Amino acid sequence: MEEKESIQLVIESEQDAINLIELALNGEFKDKDVSFDFQGWPSLDINIKGERYHSTLPVGVMKGLVEYQGVLNRAYAIVSENESAKSMSDSERKDLEVVFQVSQGSSEIVGAIAEQFGTLAEQAMLTMSGDELVITILGLGLIFGLSKVALAKFKINGELKAEKQRLDYAENIVEKNVTLSKVNSDLSKALVTVVKGAYDA
Repeated sequence: MEEKESIQLVIESEQDAINLIELALNGEFKDKDVSFDFQGWPSLDINIKGERYHSTLPVGVMKGLVEYQGVLNRAYAIVSENESAKSMSDSERKDLEVVFQVSQGSSEIVGAIAEQFGTLAEQAMLTMSGDELVITILGLGLIFGLSKVALAKFKINGELKAEKQRLDYAENIVEKNVTLSKVNSDLSKALVTVVKGAYDA
Protein backbone atom coordinates (compact mmCIF):
# COMPACT_ATOMS: atom_id res chain seq x y z
CA MET A 1 0.00 0.00 0.00
CA GLU A 2 1.42 3.36 -1.05
CA GLU A 3 2.11 5.76 1.82
CA LYS A 4 0.23 9.04 1.70
CA GLU A 5 2.13 12.26 1.14
CA SER A 6 2.13 14.37 4.32
CA ILE A 7 1.51 18.10 4.05
CA GLN A 8 1.14 20.78 6.72
CA LEU A 9 -1.01 23.79 5.89
CA VAL A 10 -0.10 27.08 7.57
CA ILE A 11 -3.08 29.41 7.94
CA GLU A 12 -2.44 33.00 9.02
CA SER A 13 -5.49 34.75 7.59
CA GLU A 14 -8.96 34.38 6.17
CA GLN A 15 -7.51 34.71 2.66
CA ASP A 16 -5.14 31.80 3.32
CA ALA A 17 -8.15 29.70 4.29
CA ILE A 18 -10.11 30.71 1.18
CA ASN A 19 -7.16 29.90 -1.09
CA LEU A 20 -6.72 26.47 0.48
CA ILE A 21 -10.45 25.72 0.30
CA GLU A 22 -10.38 26.52 -3.41
CA LEU A 23 -7.50 24.07 -3.86
CA ALA A 24 -9.41 21.42 -1.92
CA LEU A 25 -12.51 21.94 -4.06
CA ASN A 26 -10.30 21.11 -7.05
CA GLY A 27 -8.98 17.92 -5.45
CA GLU A 28 -5.51 19.21 -4.54
CA PHE A 29 -5.37 17.27 -1.25
CA LYS A 30 -6.90 13.99 -2.38
CA ASP A 31 -5.05 11.02 -0.86
CA LYS A 32 -2.81 13.35 1.16
CA ASP A 33 -2.18 13.27 4.91
CA VAL A 34 -3.08 16.86 5.85
CA SER A 35 -2.30 18.66 9.12
CA PHE A 36 -2.81 22.28 10.12
CA ASP A 37 -0.84 25.08 11.74
CA PHE A 38 -3.14 27.94 12.73
CA GLN A 39 -1.19 31.18 13.23
CA GLY A 40 -3.49 33.80 14.78
CA TRP A 41 -6.52 32.79 12.71
CA PRO A 42 -9.43 32.34 13.11
CA SER A 43 -10.48 34.94 15.66
CA LEU A 44 -13.78 36.30 16.91
CA ASP A 45 -13.79 40.10 16.73
CA ILE A 46 -16.91 42.06 17.59
CA ASN A 47 -16.88 45.82 18.07
CA ILE A 48 -19.81 47.31 19.95
CA LYS A 49 -20.00 51.07 20.21
CA GLY A 50 -22.34 53.05 22.43
CA GLU A 51 -22.42 55.06 25.62
CA ARG A 52 -22.89 52.05 27.86
CA TYR A 53 -20.23 49.93 26.17
CA HIS A 54 -17.00 51.19 27.70
CA SER A 55 -15.17 48.04 28.75
CA THR A 56 -18.47 46.56 29.88
CA LEU A 57 -20.82 43.96 28.46
CA PRO A 58 -24.57 43.64 29.06
CA VAL A 59 -25.98 40.25 30.00
CA GLY A 60 -27.55 39.80 26.57
CA VAL A 61 -24.18 40.04 24.84
CA MET A 62 -22.58 37.68 27.35
CA LYS A 63 -25.36 35.18 26.70
CA GLY A 64 -24.50 35.26 23.00
CA LEU A 65 -20.82 34.60 23.74
CA VAL A 66 -21.76 31.62 25.92
CA GLU A 67 -23.84 30.31 23.02
CA TYR A 68 -20.85 30.86 20.70
CA GLN A 69 -18.74 28.65 22.99
CA GLY A 70 -21.50 26.06 22.94
CA VAL A 71 -21.51 26.00 19.13
CA LEU A 72 -17.74 25.47 19.09
CA ASN A 73 -18.20 22.52 21.44
CA ARG A 74 -20.93 21.10 19.19
CA ALA A 75 -18.67 21.47 16.15
CA TYR A 76 -16.07 19.38 17.98
CA ALA A 77 -18.68 16.75 18.77
CA ILE A 78 -19.82 16.64 15.13
CA VAL A 79 -16.33 16.10 13.71
CA SER A 80 -15.85 13.46 16.42
CA GLU A 81 -18.99 11.76 15.08
CA ASN A 82 -20.66 12.03 18.48
CA GLU A 83 -24.34 12.83 18.84
CA SER A 84 -23.87 15.86 21.08
CA ALA A 85 -21.35 17.90 23.05
CA LYS A 86 -22.66 16.27 26.26
CA SER A 87 -20.34 13.33 25.59
CA MET A 88 -17.23 15.54 25.73
CA SER A 89 -14.79 15.07 28.60
CA ASP A 90 -13.82 17.88 30.96
CA SER A 91 -10.34 18.01 29.42
CA GLU A 92 -11.82 18.37 25.92
CA ARG A 93 -14.03 21.22 27.10
CA LYS A 94 -11.04 22.91 28.69
CA ASP A 95 -9.02 22.62 25.47
CA LEU A 96 -11.83 24.33 23.55
CA GLU A 97 -12.56 27.06 26.10
CA VAL A 98 -12.40 30.54 24.55
CA VAL A 99 -11.14 33.49 26.59
CA PHE A 100 -12.87 36.68 25.48
CA GLN A 101 -10.94 39.92 25.93
CA VAL A 102 -12.72 43.26 26.17
CA SER A 103 -10.74 46.35 25.12
CA GLN A 104 -10.66 49.40 27.34
CA GLY A 105 -12.57 52.45 26.12
CA SER A 106 -15.16 50.57 24.07
CA SER A 107 -16.44 47.05 23.97
CA GLU A 108 -14.30 45.41 21.36
CA ILE A 109 -14.59 41.71 22.09
CA VAL A 110 -11.77 39.53 20.85
CA GLY A 111 -11.69 35.78 21.21
CA ALA A 112 -8.54 34.11 19.87
CA ILE A 113 -9.62 30.67 18.71
CA ALA A 114 -6.61 29.52 16.63
CA GLU A 115 -5.47 27.14 19.40
CA GLN A 116 -8.98 25.74 19.75
CA PHE A 117 -9.09 25.13 16.02
CA GLY A 118 -5.86 23.19 16.27
CA THR A 119 -7.63 20.92 18.76
CA LEU A 120 -10.68 20.70 16.48
CA ALA A 121 -8.51 19.79 13.49
CA GLU A 122 -6.66 17.06 15.39
CA GLN A 123 -9.97 15.45 16.27
CA ALA A 124 -11.30 15.74 12.73
CA MET A 125 -8.17 14.04 11.38
CA LEU A 126 -9.35 10.85 13.10
CA THR A 127 -12.48 10.66 10.95
CA MET A 128 -11.67 12.69 7.79
CA SER A 129 -8.82 13.14 5.38
CA GLY A 130 -7.68 15.03 2.31
CA ASP A 131 -10.01 17.47 0.61
CA GLU A 132 -12.93 16.78 2.95
CA LEU A 133 -10.80 17.57 5.98
CA VAL A 134 -9.50 20.85 4.51
CA ILE A 135 -12.94 22.05 3.40
CA THR A 136 -14.58 21.13 6.71
CA ILE A 137 -11.99 22.56 9.10
CA LEU A 138 -11.21 25.73 7.15
CA GLY A 139 -14.89 26.14 6.34
CA LEU A 140 -15.60 26.05 10.08
CA GLY A 141 -12.84 28.61 10.55
CA LEU A 142 -14.51 30.86 8.01
CA ILE A 143 -17.93 30.80 9.61
CA PHE A 144 -16.54 31.19 13.14
CA GLY A 145 -14.11 33.92 12.08
CA LEU A 146 -16.51 35.83 9.83
CA SER A 147 -17.90 37.33 13.00
CA LYS A 148 -15.61 40.34 12.67
CA VAL A 149 -18.60 42.56 13.09
CA ALA A 150 -18.99 46.20 14.04
CA LEU A 151 -22.62 46.13 15.09
CA ALA A 152 -23.17 49.74 14.11
CA LYS A 153 -22.27 48.84 10.52
CA PHE A 154 -25.11 46.36 10.35
CA LYS A 155 -27.39 49.39 10.32
CA ILE A 156 -25.65 51.14 7.43
CA ASN A 157 -26.32 49.26 4.18
CA GLY A 158 -23.66 51.10 2.23
CA GLU A 159 -20.93 49.63 4.42
CA LEU A 160 -22.11 46.05 4.11
CA LYS A 161 -20.90 45.23 0.59
CA ALA A 162 -17.49 43.79 1.52
CA GLU A 163 -18.95 41.94 4.50
CA LYS A 164 -21.75 40.54 2.33
CA GLN A 165 -19.26 39.21 -0.23
CA ARG A 166 -17.41 37.36 2.51
CA LEU A 167 -20.65 35.98 3.94
CA ASP A 168 -21.89 34.92 0.48
CA TYR A 169 -18.65 33.00 -0.12
CA ALA A 170 -18.97 31.25 3.24
CA GLU A 171 -22.63 30.43 2.57
CA ASN A 172 -21.68 28.85 -0.75
CA ILE A 173 -19.14 26.62 0.99
CA VAL A 174 -21.58 25.81 3.78
CA GLU A 175 -24.28 24.61 1.38
CA LYS A 176 -21.94 21.95 -0.01
CA ASN A 177 -20.92 20.47 3.35
CA VAL A 178 -23.25 18.73 5.81
CA THR A 179 -21.04 19.42 8.85
CA LEU A 180 -20.80 23.12 8.06
CA SER A 181 -24.56 23.36 7.53
CA LYS A 182 -25.23 21.88 10.96
CA VAL A 183 -22.87 24.32 12.69
CA ASN A 184 -23.74 27.43 10.69
CA SER A 185 -27.37 27.48 11.78
CA ASP A 186 -26.44 27.36 15.48
CA LEU A 187 -23.69 29.94 15.05
CA SER A 188 -26.05 32.37 13.36
CA LYS A 189 -28.42 32.11 16.31
CA ALA A 190 -25.58 32.86 18.75
CA LEU A 191 -24.57 35.99 16.82
CA VAL A 192 -28.18 37.15 16.66
CA THR A 193 -28.25 36.88 20.46
CA VAL A 194 -25.16 39.15 20.59
CA VAL A 195 -26.85 41.68 18.28
CA LYS A 196 -30.04 41.65 20.34
CA GLY A 197 -28.02 42.07 23.53
CA ALA A 198 -26.47 45.23 22.05
CA TYR A 199 -29.79 46.63 20.83
CA ASP A 200 -28.75 50.25 21.36
CA ALA A 201 -25.22 50.02 19.90
